[in-house]
Formats: sequence, C-alpha cells, structure tokens
Amino acid sequence: MDFPLWVIVGGLVAGAVAALSLASRPRLVLPLVGLIMFIASLGLRIDKMTERPILTWLAPLQTYRSQLYVALGALLFFALPRLVGGGSLRIPAQALVLFLIGAYNALMRLLHGDANQAALSLGIAVFAVLSFMLVVPLTLRDNDDAMKLERFVGYAGLAMLFATAVQIGLDQSALMAGPRFTGFTANPQFAAIVSASVCTNLVWLSMYDDRKWRKIMWLGGGAAFGVIVLWTGSRTGLGMAVLGLGCVLYRRLGNMILLLPVGALIAYPIFVFLSPDEDIELATSRLFEGGDTRTLSWQAMLETGMENPLIGVGVEDAGASENSFLLAFAGYGIGMVMLTMALAAVSAWVVLQAWRVRKRVWPEDRPLVDLIIAHNAMYLGSSMFEGIMLTRVGPSPVFILISACLSTYLLDRAKQYREAEEWGPEHHDEWEYDEHYDEYAEYGGYGEHRQQ
Repeated sequence: MDFPLWVIVGGLVAGAVAALSLASRPRLVLPLVGLIMFIASLGLRIDKMTERPILTWLAPLQTYRSQLYVALGALLFFALPRLVGGGSLRIPAQALVLFLIGAYNALMRLLHGDANQAALSLGIAVFAVLSFMLVVPLTLRDNDDAMKLERFVGYAGLAMLFATAVQIGLDQSALMAGPRFTGFTANPQFAAIVSASVCTNLVWLSMYDDRKWRKIMWLGGGAAFGVIVLWTGSRTGLGMAVLGLGCVLYRRLGNMILLLPVGALIAYPIFVFLSPDEDIELATSRLFEGGDTRTLSWQAMLETGMENPLIGVGVEDAGASENSFLLAFAGYGIGMVMLTMALAAVSAWVVLQAWRVRKRVWPEDRPLVDLIIAHNAMYLGSSMFEGIMLTRVGPSPVFILISACLSTYLLDRAKQYREAEEWGPEHHDEWEYDEHYDEYAEYGGYGEHRQQ
C-alpha cells in the first residue's frame, strides 16, 4: 500500500510532536501504552482461496501494525531522560527475558537467510520491548499511576469494540471466518486471546475503579468481550477467560454475584445485536465438540525440531504453532527452548512473589496482585496451546510486559511498606491501613485514599 506524500509528511510531523511532548511530559507514557496495546491487538487476515488480504476500515493500521508498533515503542525512549532524573532504573526480569527472546529470534532469522524479518525482529526487541522495560516502570510512582495505566489499556479495548461496531455496520463478513469471529486479527485464535485478556482487564477495572459510571462502562465492555470469546469458537480463548476471570474474582466473588445479573443483562442484547444470522450459535457449538486438535500438531513440531535441533527450520516451516515450547524447538532450536523455559520459570516466580507480598503492601495496591496472577496464569496456560511466547507483535507480549512492570512496582511498594512499619505509624505519610483485603472493598474501590 503506497501512501501519498501528505500522509508521510503528516506522520513525520505527528511523530516529532509526540516525541517532543514525551520528552517534556513523561506522564504521556501511560496513554501511549494504551495506543501500543490497540495496535498490538490488530492483525491482517488473508483469504485462503485468493491469497489476498481481507480489508476492513482499519486496513492501513492492520497492514503496517509491526512498523507502527516499533515506531510507538521507540517514542517511549524520549521520556527516559526526564524519568531517569527522578529515580533509578528498574528492569523487570520477565521483560528482560522477552528482550532476549526477541534478540535471539532476530539472530535465528538471520541464520535462516531472512534478513528483512531479522531486522524487524531486532527492531521490535530494541524499540518496543527494551524501551518498554526501561521506561514504563519509572512512570509507576504510586497506585494512581498503576490505575491510570490499567485504564488506558481498558480504553484501548473499548476503542476496539467501537471499531468492531463500525465494521459490522459496514460489512460484518470482513470480521468472520465462516461462523467464527476473527475481528481485526489474523484468525479466530488471535481474536480469542485478545478478547479473553481484555475481558479480564475490564472486569478487574469494573471492581476497582473509583467512579461508578466507569465501573458500568468497564463491566459492559467486559461483557461484550466475553461474548466475542464465545463467538470465536476457541477453546483456548474460553479457557483463558475462565482462568483470568477466576483469578480476579476469587477474592470478591461474594460481592460480584450481585453484578453477574447486570453483566448478563448487558451481554444478552450484545449477543443478539452481533449475530442476527446465528453465527454465534454455530461458533459456540465448536466449544463443546469432542476431538483432539493438538496432538498431530505437537507431533509435527517435535519431528521437525529433531531434524535440526540446533537452529531449527524457522517458524514459517515449523509445521504448526500450537505450543510455545515445541514451536521454539522446531523453529529456532534448543537455544530458544531454553529461553522460553526461562520465561515460564520467571513468570511463575513473579506469581509467587506477588502472592507473597499480597498482605505486605498498602490496601489500595493489593488488587494488583490478582491482576498480575491472572495475566501470568493466562499467559502460561495459553502457551501450552499456542505459540504466544514467540509472538513478536500481539496483545500477549504487551500484557506480560505490563504485568512485569506492575510486579516491579508492587515489590517496591512492599519495600516501602516494610520500611514504614519499621519506622512506626508516624512515618506512614498519613495513610490509614487495613490489614484485611476484604474490608478494603468497603472503601468504595481502588484508588480512593483515606487519611487519618
């Protein structure tokens, strides 16, 4: 797709303005993360018969999503000088392993003779992952920053719903692969992963935001993405949604029971509106079909990896992609397997650390524990059925980067809380603490500060 000169010039000017704004106002990093999430959630579906892309009204963004992802990530670097001046660097371990996976991906693609894709992989690792892990942790100074970060991710999800509604009005078939929903992604599985992750995030926001109108907005968005998960007909997506929602609801299930009828009332008209031709019914029937859709794919990847265990054959020739570790072996050899296993181990460690400090931070920070556990659980669970650990551009790496930054923030807050306890109540900066998570729910939600 060729762009006219005015589009190119306009893009350069917009980029320059954004860079200068970030350099002078580092707080713009948080809305930029929301924009990165929106771009990462896009994909371009190819018609298998004609081998041509299926175009939607977001086609330019879908076509150049990788380049936009790199460009937006690179903008984060402009905020770094001001942020470093206010605090020391804090590099999350998960993000560091993701960076190493990206760099190794670039090296292996170069060895396999694909210099262009190698350059793109390196660009993503440096300008998207590295910038994220250096800059975003520095913006999380207090719980208000953490909440704003999650809100901007939520706004990205709502923007995706708006874009979907517009496309349904224009041509719903562009969002469908038979009866299964693909949205603005490459396939139903990708759409399911996006929807399950965002659904979990929005439901969490509906519990802990401090504005009632936003609570309703988040709950409505979560219900809509729940319907979309069903519409994709993806069992992996459904499993992710169940796992993620279970993690964020388990502490508050008693209170959330009162909201479930509200969610159902919101979801039902969405269900009816989205599928006048009973596409959802056809897609959801797949969720309950029997049959094994993974064993043959796993066997194919294992056999491919055994043929070339050192450097693999490239992900395009791996034979399948339905397991992150086997895809790593088939595509890039034993070195990538070690890196993906390291990422799994570090992710499990993050979950344990978050659980360990859940009662050793201020009450307003404790709901973050549930969200961190949810996203890591979804990531690890889906990695057994999809090759998401090797995804260069997608919602999964962005969500896990956000989770990594939040876990670093949470550990810092735990340290501050411990120091405040050692110094005595007079050094608690006038905060009134509550030792029990459930009692904090009575305060009205996340982010509402109580002072003595």
